[in-house]
Amino acid sequence: MGIIALDLGIRGAAAGLFLMIMIVILVRVRPHTTIKLLGAAMAACGAAYLIATAPFVPKSTLWWTLPILAGNPVLVWLWVRATFDDDFVLRRWHAALLLIVVGIAFAVSLGWTIWPNLARAGARLISLLALVLAVSAAAQTVRTWSADLVAGRRRLRLVIVTSSLLFIGLWAGPDLISTSSGIPGVFGSLPSAIGL
Repeated sequence: MGIIALDLGIRGAAAGLFLMIMIVILVRVRPHTTIKLLGAAMAACGAAYLIATAPFVPKSTLWWTLPILAGNPVLVWLWVRATFDDDFVLRRWHAALLLIVVGIAFAVSLGWTIWPNLARAGARLISLLALVLAVSAAAQTVRTWSADLVAGRRRLRLVIVTSSLLFIGLWAGPDLISTSSGIPGVFGSLPSAIGL
């Protein structure tokens, strides 16, 4: 029970921080740029993820919450591109990619009991896409490292590369290799709460 209480406490603190970041960006920071709006969306997804995967949250809610959260790797990738690539412009196909990922996740979530093999393949596709986007974000970060003259952004690059690759790898890796994770309950428990 002590570990669950610690898990819930860390989740509550992290979700509160994510919501505070989102509110500060939306209410106090002007003008609203692409980077800021993507940051607010990532913060909202982080808070939702922490709540949806918490212990004792009814698993029946996961069918509609997890598909929405599946779009978070796309948001992270877009935020990294907008932050570290000065020539980046948000395009319609970026929104289409986000909607496709969320659509596939809904199909997986709703079709799990009817077509389990197809749903498993869809879940692997989403995990693979999350890993590809994380590697792409890391490559973007490293590729333009030497051209960045702002010291704070250069330090932020290192944090983005390591944290996004590690967390998305822990989240998506077990789906791709068809095994359960070696760490008990990585998806939705203490290690992911600490990571976030």
